[in-house]
Amino acid sequence: MESIWIITLYIIFPIVGFLILLFGVIRYRKTKSKALIFPGLIFLTASLTHLLIMSQQNNNLENKLIGKYKYGNLNDVLEIYESGKFELKEGNLYTINGSGSWKIETIDFPILILNFEENHNEKWLEINSKNDDDVSLSSYGSDTTFTFEFEKNKYSR
Repeated sequence: MESIWIITLYIIFPIVGFLILLFGVIRYRKTKSKALIFPGLIFLTASLTHLLIMSQQNNNLENKLIGKYKYGNLNDVLEIYESGKFELKEGNLYTINGSGSWKIETIDFPILILNFEENHNEKWLEINSKNDDDVSLSSYGSDTTFTFEFEKNKYSR
């Protein structure tokens, strides 16, 4: 479903905008009417505007994620760094630990992907964010590695 609006926004809108703008320039040369120039520009800038808005949202989400997380009753188990690295400390409630890199992917909702360096393992965690201070990470899909949610420690950055 997402591919339909992506194709529309990033392929069809620019083509339509270019054609409207081309006809507007031709019409302007003949009649000095600017009626089609501005709609053509609007169609051309729609995808750029969307791209700017989405990149701003992604930057805000990355800033929210950085910090220390607790898991169940264990504090400071997962630490996400600003440099794109993370560290998952050993715990008795899950079987995987180590460090590696992280990135955010947005499908229909944001997902944090943890890439472990030692065993080349990848874990996906769904990002649940209600406000700046309340961020939690839960297992995505049928992955049973983590049974509890990672909850961000208050006032950690």
